[in-house]
Amino acid sequence: VLFRSPPDKSYKFYYFPLTVRAEPIRMMLCHAGAEWRNYVVSFDQWPALKPGMPNKQMPCLELKNGHRMGESYAIGRYLGAVHGYYPEDPRTAYEIDYLLEG
Repeated sequence: VLFRSPPDKSYKFYYFPLTVRAEPIRMMLCHAGAEWRNYVVSFDQWPALKPGMPNKQMPCLELKNGHRMGESYAIGRYLGAVHGYYPEDPRTAYEIDYLLEG
């Protein structure tokens, strides 16, 4: 396992009022029983928030300590590792990544 439960499991998740790249992350947070809040960012709000987002993009996962993470696949792998969904075996991890990124 790449990560074990971090000291904080309280997340803030930011995305537009769409599913697209955010829904798998939301589903994983729900399935894991994680403590999290969903922040829906309207298109009118986006210009003011954009400078503070990783790579000036969303989705964005914010940890309790304020650290913000970007890139949906990277967020998914992080949460998968933290909550026990990502395998320890490198070959199996590759196969999962191959399916997700293909």
